[in-house]
Amino acid sequence: MTIINRDPVTGKIARVHGMEGTPTYNSWISMISRCTKPSNPSYRWYGARGISVCGSWRTFANFLADMGVKPEGTSLDRIDSNRNYEPGNCRWLDSRGQHRNKRSNVLVAHDGLTMCLSAWAERFGLQQATVQQRYKAGWRPPELFLPNIQSLAIKKSWASPNRRPPRKRRPLPANVTN
Repeated sequence: MTIINRDPVTGKIARVHGMEGTPTYNSWISMISRCTKPSNPSYRWYGARGISVCGSWRTFANFLADMGVKPEGTSLDRIDSNRNYEPGNCRWLDSRGQHRNKRSNVLVAHDGLTMCLSAWAERFGLQQATVQQRYKAGWRPPELFLPNIQSLAIKKSWASPNRRPPRKRRPLPANVTN
């Protein structure tokens, strides 16, 4: 929505979008700031890395036309975190999705899919910490996603050259009860 006003001081026509102070406008301002102002605390992760805002998005109206109004509970996300803020590489995404799209995430390929560890954990019904610990210990798919950790842990401990398998317990005599 564009409203035409006259600047009271200069008398020039000013185009006003009427969205100053809205969540969408604030996201746009934040995006511009973290990419262009070294004084912004987040500049080191954006502007200093070469992340920029495409020329057309330097104008809020163009950004709004491409992205639309910010849905509640979302923030601006770059699909490829190594590319710029530009049409085709940005979307509104909730915090859960944002956490799965970070440069620091470990991506694992399995069965033709590549996802972060937390997404795999969810898919296989495992605790995220379990999958992360297994990955750090050197486990890789498909063992990484096994539901029963004990059977694999015992199997791995037997494979160690310095370990003997545990002794088999003798069955209790028939006249003895627990």
